[in-house]
Amino acid sequence: MQYGISILLSGISLGGQYALIAIGYTMVYGILRLINFAHGDVFMVAGLMLVYLSASLPLATAIPLMVLLTVLLQAVLKSQNLMLYLQKQAHQSLA
Repeated sequence: MQYGISILLSGISLGGQYALIAIGYTMVYGILRLINFAHGDVFMVAGLMLVYLSASLPLATAIPLMVLLTVLLQAVLKSQNLMLYLQKQAHQSLA
């Protein structure tokens, strides 16, 4: 009985993750009319960070730390992309 409940909860959790990813794809496609597969990278990095952090830290500490590290990583990547775009626009206007 306990195994069945565990399998049921795992299935609901995985289904929820799939639903969130699908909603993200739908929103991006609905706005841009372009499929962007960058969501998978974020979920993969966050999942791997949680696996490694939960192996060395308690889960109550690992989850908030994983969220914080994922947000920081995305902020760094977004700011880097913004700076590259601005630099490209600055050089384009000079030419």
